[in-house]
Amino acid sequence: MSGIVTESDFTGKERGFPFSAYSAPNVLGDWIGADGIEGIYAAARDRKVRDIMTRRVVTANEDEPLTDLAVRMIEKGLHRIPVVRDGRAVGIVTRRDLLKAMVKAARVVEE
Repeated sequence: MSGIVTESDFTGKERGFPFSAYSAPNVLGDWIGADGIEGIYAAARDRKVRDIMTRRVVTANEDEPLTDLAVRMIEKGLHRIPVVRDGRAVGIVTRRDLLKAMVKAARVVEE
């Protein structure tokens, strides 16, 4: 898998400045400056996916235990993890998917 683009790439997220303890809002790979977000979105019309995608994608394989996946999502602050087979994406697991699995398991235990 070479990269992923998520909603947070478009809506913005806090990122740390390189070699600094400070962070600031970042949208589409650009820091939001004094001129605001409008300039970033205007310039984005000519950008390619490769310009904003996350390259170091955290992935899972199909046979991985859900508990391991949940721990990784919590530790890394992720909302979704692509599932890969032979380096190719075959699905995605979201936090909602994990919650549904937990509820289903809890209902089975109650019965």
